[in-house]
Amino acid sequence: MSGKILRFSMVLVFLLVFSAAAYADVTGIWEISGTAKQKISLKGHSSSQLLGVYDQFEFGSDNSFSMMDLPDGEATWGYVKKKFAVYVDSNYLTTSITANLTSALENGGYTVAITNPTITKNSFTGKEMKDGTIKGKWSIVYSANLYVYDYGLVANLKYKSTVNFTGARLTGADILELDPDQAEVFAGESIQSIIAEAVCSQIKEAIMAGEPIQ
Repeated sequence: MSGKILRFSMVLVFLLVFSAAAYADVTGIWEISGTAKQKISLKGHSSSQLLGVYDQFEFGSDNSFSMMDLPDGEATWGYVKKKFAVYVDSNYLTTSITANLTSALENGGYTVAITNPTITKNSFTGKEMKDGTIKGKWSIVYSANLYVYDYGLVANLKYKSTVNFTGARLTGADILELDPDQAEVFAGESIQSIIAEAVCSQIKEAIMAGEPIQ
Protein backbone atom coordinates (compact mmCIF):
# COMPACT_ATOMS: atom_id res chain seq x y z
CA MET A 1 0.00 0.00 0.00
CA SER A 2 2.73 2.46 0.92
CA GLY A 3 4.47 1.78 -2.40
CA LYS A 4 1.29 2.62 -4.33
CA ILE A 5 0.81 5.82 -2.33
CA LEU A 6 4.41 6.81 -2.99
CA ARG A 7 4.12 6.20 -6.73
CA PHE A 8 0.80 8.10 -6.90
CA SER A 9 2.31 11.00 -4.96
CA MET A 10 5.28 11.18 -7.31
CA VAL A 11 2.97 11.23 -10.34
CA LEU A 12 0.90 14.03 -8.74
CA VAL A 13 4.02 16.08 -8.01
CA PHE A 14 5.23 15.53 -11.59
CA LEU A 15 1.91 16.77 -12.99
CA LEU A 16 1.92 19.86 -10.79
CA VAL A 17 5.52 20.70 -11.68
CA PHE A 18 4.89 20.08 -15.39
CA SER A 19 1.79 22.30 -15.34
CA ALA A 20 3.61 25.09 -13.55
CA ALA A 21 6.48 24.90 -16.04
CA ALA A 22 4.10 25.02 -18.99
CA TYR A 23 2.16 27.98 -17.64
CA ALA A 24 5.34 29.83 -16.63
CA ASP A 25 6.08 30.48 -20.33
CA VAL A 26 4.04 33.69 -20.20
CA THR A 27 6.50 35.21 -17.71
CA GLY A 28 8.52 37.94 -19.39
CA ILE A 29 8.03 41.01 -21.58
CA TRP A 30 5.59 41.07 -24.48
CA GLU A 31 5.06 43.54 -27.30
CA ILE A 32 1.32 44.17 -27.51
CA SER A 33 -0.79 45.43 -30.37
CA GLY A 34 -4.53 45.44 -30.87
CA THR A 35 -7.69 47.51 -31.02
CA ALA A 36 -9.67 49.47 -28.46
CA LYS A 37 -13.41 49.66 -29.06
CA GLN A 38 -14.80 52.50 -27.01
CA LYS A 39 -18.29 53.78 -26.39
CA ILE A 40 -19.41 56.72 -24.30
CA SER A 41 -22.94 57.70 -23.36
CA LEU A 42 -23.69 61.18 -22.09
CA LYS A 43 -27.03 62.97 -21.81
CA GLY A 44 -28.77 60.96 -24.49
CA HIS A 45 -25.77 61.18 -26.81
CA SER A 46 -23.83 58.04 -27.61
CA SER A 47 -20.78 57.64 -29.81
CA SER A 48 -18.16 54.96 -30.37
CA GLN A 49 -14.90 54.45 -32.15
CA LEU A 50 -12.27 51.80 -32.85
CA LEU A 51 -8.62 52.70 -32.37
CA GLY A 52 -5.30 50.90 -32.64
CA VAL A 53 -3.22 50.46 -29.49
CA TYR A 54 0.35 49.54 -28.65
CA ASP A 55 1.76 48.57 -25.27
CA GLN A 56 4.33 46.46 -23.47
CA PHE A 57 3.23 43.95 -20.84
CA GLU A 58 5.63 42.47 -18.32
CA PHE A 59 4.56 39.38 -16.39
CA GLY A 60 6.90 39.08 -13.44
CA SER A 61 7.97 35.76 -11.96
CA ASP A 62 6.76 37.15 -8.60
CA ASN A 63 3.24 37.67 -10.05
CA SER A 64 3.81 41.40 -10.52
CA PHE A 65 2.47 42.97 -13.71
CA SER A 66 3.39 46.19 -15.47
CA MET A 67 2.42 48.06 -18.61
CA MET A 68 2.94 51.56 -19.99
CA ASP A 69 1.53 54.37 -17.82
CA LEU A 70 0.79 51.93 -14.97
CA PRO A 71 2.65 52.66 -11.70
CA ASP A 72 4.42 49.79 -9.97
CA GLY A 73 2.31 47.86 -7.51
CA GLU A 74 -1.08 48.59 -9.08
CA ALA A 75 -1.49 45.19 -10.79
CA THR A 76 -0.73 41.52 -10.30
CA TRP A 77 -1.34 38.45 -12.43
CA GLY A 78 -1.96 34.74 -12.05
CA TYR A 79 -3.53 31.73 -13.72
CA VAL A 80 -7.21 30.79 -13.73
CA LYS A 81 -7.41 27.31 -15.25
CA LYS A 82 -5.59 27.63 -18.59
CA LYS A 83 -5.85 31.41 -18.86
CA PHE A 84 -3.85 34.20 -17.30
CA ALA A 85 -5.74 36.90 -15.44
CA VAL A 86 -4.42 40.38 -14.70
CA TYR A 87 -5.81 42.17 -11.67
CA VAL A 88 -5.52 45.94 -12.15
CA ASP A 89 -6.64 47.72 -8.99
CA SER A 90 -10.10 49.20 -9.64
CA ASN A 91 -9.56 52.00 -7.12
CA TYR A 92 -6.47 53.05 -9.05
CA LEU A 93 -8.37 52.94 -12.37
CA THR A 94 -11.23 55.00 -10.94
CA THR A 95 -8.87 57.66 -9.60
CA SER A 96 -6.65 57.67 -12.70
CA ILE A 97 -9.46 57.89 -15.28
CA THR A 98 -11.23 60.61 -13.28
CA ALA A 99 -8.05 62.67 -12.91
CA ASN A 100 -7.15 62.31 -16.59
CA LEU A 101 -10.64 63.30 -17.73
CA THR A 102 -10.78 66.31 -15.41
CA SER A 103 -7.35 67.51 -16.49
CA ALA A 104 -8.00 67.02 -20.22
CA LEU A 105 -11.38 68.77 -20.13
CA GLU A 106 -10.03 71.68 -18.10
CA ASN A 107 -7.12 72.01 -20.54
CA GLY A 108 -9.76 72.22 -23.25
CA GLY A 109 -11.30 75.23 -21.54
CA TYR A 110 -14.13 73.55 -19.61
CA THR A 111 -14.84 74.00 -15.91
CA VAL A 112 -15.91 70.57 -14.71
CA ALA A 113 -16.53 68.39 -11.69
CA ILE A 114 -16.75 64.59 -11.80
CA THR A 115 -18.50 62.93 -8.85
CA ASN A 116 -19.39 59.41 -7.77
CA PRO A 117 -16.98 57.70 -10.18
CA THR A 118 -17.00 53.91 -10.15
CA ILE A 119 -15.68 50.95 -12.09
CA THR A 120 -18.47 48.43 -12.62
CA LYS A 121 -16.45 46.05 -14.80
CA ASN A 122 -12.74 45.33 -14.92
CA SER A 123 -11.96 42.04 -16.66
CA PHE A 124 -8.46 41.40 -18.05
CA THR A 125 -7.72 37.85 -19.26
CA GLY A 126 -5.86 36.04 -21.99
CA LYS A 127 -4.02 32.86 -22.93
CA GLU A 128 -0.91 31.63 -24.64
CA MET A 129 -1.50 30.32 -28.14
CA LYS A 130 0.09 27.27 -29.79
CA ASP A 131 2.32 29.50 -31.93
CA GLY A 132 3.86 31.08 -28.82
CA THR A 133 1.96 34.36 -28.96
CA ILE A 134 -0.59 35.55 -26.41
CA LYS A 135 -4.12 36.73 -27.05
CA GLY A 136 -6.57 38.40 -24.70
CA LYS A 137 -9.13 41.04 -23.84
CA TRP A 138 -9.42 43.83 -21.28
CA SER A 139 -12.91 45.22 -20.63
CA ILE A 140 -13.61 48.29 -18.51
CA VAL A 141 -16.89 50.00 -17.66
CA TYR A 142 -16.61 53.38 -15.90
CA SER A 143 -19.49 55.57 -14.79
CA ALA A 144 -19.74 58.95 -13.04
CA ASN A 145 -21.75 62.14 -12.73
CA LEU A 146 -20.37 64.95 -14.87
CA TYR A 147 -20.93 68.66 -14.24
CA VAL A 148 -19.83 71.13 -16.94
CA TYR A 149 -20.44 74.49 -15.35
CA ASP A 150 -19.79 76.56 -18.49
CA TYR A 151 -22.72 74.88 -20.25
CA GLY A 152 -24.97 74.23 -17.27
CA LEU A 153 -24.64 70.55 -18.16
CA VAL A 154 -25.39 67.90 -15.56
CA ALA A 155 -25.31 64.36 -16.89
CA ASN A 156 -24.59 60.73 -16.16
CA LEU A 157 -21.47 59.59 -17.95
CA LYS A 158 -20.91 55.95 -18.91
CA TYR A 159 -17.79 54.75 -20.66
CA LYS A 160 -17.11 51.26 -22.01
CA SER A 161 -13.78 50.08 -23.35
CA THR A 162 -12.93 46.69 -24.82
CA VAL A 163 -9.31 46.15 -25.78
CA ASN A 164 -8.57 43.05 -27.86
CA PHE A 165 -4.85 42.37 -28.06
CA THR A 166 -2.22 39.97 -29.27
CA GLY A 167 1.36 39.85 -28.10
CA ALA A 168 4.76 38.55 -29.14
CA ARG A 169 7.55 37.88 -26.68
CA LEU A 170 10.39 40.41 -26.67
CA THR A 171 13.96 39.19 -26.39
CA GLY A 172 16.70 41.20 -24.72
CA ALA A 173 17.84 42.46 -28.14
CA ASP A 174 14.32 43.54 -29.05
CA ILE A 175 14.04 45.59 -25.88
CA LEU A 176 17.36 47.32 -26.47
CA GLU A 177 16.29 48.26 -30.01
CA LEU A 178 13.47 50.46 -28.61
CA ASP A 179 15.27 53.84 -28.54
CA PRO A 180 14.02 56.82 -26.45
CA ASP A 181 12.28 58.49 -29.41
CA GLN A 182 10.37 55.30 -30.22
CA ALA A 183 9.47 54.81 -26.56
CA GLU A 184 8.01 58.32 -26.40
CA VAL A 185 5.87 57.70 -29.49
CA PHE A 186 4.66 54.36 -28.24
CA ALA A 187 3.86 55.77 -24.80
CA GLY A 188 1.50 58.21 -26.47
CA GLU A 189 -0.34 55.31 -28.03
CA SER A 190 -0.52 53.09 -24.95
CA ILE A 191 -3.81 51.61 -23.86
CA GLN A 192 -4.36 54.03 -20.97
CA SER A 193 -3.42 57.07 -23.07
CA ILE A 194 -5.81 56.01 -25.82
CA ILE A 195 -8.59 55.60 -23.26
CA ALA A 196 -8.11 59.10 -21.83
CA GLU A 197 -7.84 60.78 -25.23
CA ALA A 198 -10.85 59.00 -26.69
CA VAL A 199 -13.12 59.65 -23.72
CA CYS A 200 -12.27 63.35 -23.59
CA SER A 201 -12.81 63.73 -27.32
CA GLN A 202 -16.20 62.06 -27.17
CA ILE A 203 -17.26 64.03 -24.10
CA LYS A 204 -16.56 67.24 -26.01
CA GLU A 205 -18.64 65.97 -28.93
CA ALA A 206 -21.48 65.08 -26.58
CA ILE A 207 -21.33 68.49 -24.94
CA MET A 208 -21.58 70.25 -28.30
CA ALA A 209 -24.41 67.96 -29.48
CA GLY A 210 -26.47 68.05 -26.28
CA GLU A 211 -28.91 70.66 -25.04
CA PRO A 212 -27.58 72.28 -21.86
CA ILE A 213 -29.61 72.20 -18.65
CA GLN A 214 -30.18 75.69 -17.28
